[in-house]
Amino acid sequence: MWSVTINRAGNGFRMNWEEEGEDGMTLHQEEVIQDDEQDELHAGEELLWWVMNYFDLGGSKFDKKRLGIARRQGEKYEPPEKAKNEKV
Repeated sequence: MWSVTINRAGNGFRMNWEEEGEDGMTLHQEEVIQDDEQDELHAGEELLWWVMNYFDLGGSKFDKKRLGIARRQGEKYEPPEKAKNEKV
């Protein structure tokens, strides 16, 4: 059975799980994903990718369909007035 415990820390996420070592002993594993002050979505995005990889949910580029994580603009997002007038 695969399992993982995910805790939200003050500055990111902490994942804990157990694996069986080559000698049959149980190894306690931990990984941390830290928040990025410049990108408020970064830690959540990294956590979702981590979970997909841990449980092997992403699929292959050769699969008919596969899961992914995408960023989208909010449906009600309006850029600041300054950004509306800027030329790209």
